[in-house]
Amino acid sequence: DALMARASRAVEDARRREAHARGRVLIDMEGLKAALEYGQKCKQDGLIEWQRGNAQEALASWRQGDETLRRFRAPAHCVDENDMIFE
Repeated sequence: DALMARASRAVEDARRREAHARGRVLIDMEGLKAALEYGQKCKQDGLIEWQRGNAQEALASWRQGDETLRRFRAPAHCVDENDMIFE
């Protein structure tokens, strides 16, 4: 039963990743690097604004980074890279 539960979770995780990947633009590794760096910058900017007490500015920065990353996906064989984007 434990083996079956683990297999079911693996199948469900794969389905979830595929569902997230649909509708996203396939991007090469250079573009992916740029998108991830921009997302990281937005995250850091949002954290700085949050520490200053500017909640609206922090939220806007975090949303901007999320919207940027949400548009892209790496090739299917790049599992780790796609996991980074989906987080």
